[in-house]
Amino acid sequence: MSGPRFVLVSGVLASGARRTSWPDRSGLTGEPGSGGRWVAWRLLGRNNHELGRSAVVFPTAEHVVDDVTSVRAGADDLTVAVLADGVQAEWRWRLLLDGRVVAVSSRSYLRQRECHYSASMFRQALPASTVPVVVTGPAELTR
Repeated sequence: MSGPRFVLVSGVLASGARRTSWPDRSGLTGEPGSGGRWVAWRLLGRNNHELGRSAVVFPTAEHVVDDVTSVRAGADDLTVAVLADGVQAEWRWRLLLDGRVVAVSSRSYLRQRECHYSASMFRQALPASTVPVVVTGPAELTR
């Protein structure tokens, strides 16, 4: 098993659409790139279970790596906000860095304590997580 790691997620907005379901059912947050293309991140635990995801989408993978690096560097300064969904009667967490939402729970929870536990698992995984490597340009083949 590998340790916790960030993985990239990409998508394209449908023609004429202004929203996608990232990061959750509330819709797209952030700025997609040209052609409606967007990239975001997920933090996976050792067992490949998703611990959380980026709160916004980015136009390029390089922007995602910058965000991941920033979130990891500010791990000690992250503030947890646990919110109840009044309609669904479920709980979700958000992590804030300098007043900006940087990560959100990937699912909702029936119990508030489970939601707090999930946020703490995300925070515990950050220091040991690996940052994605973005490879650009054509790969050279050697014989």
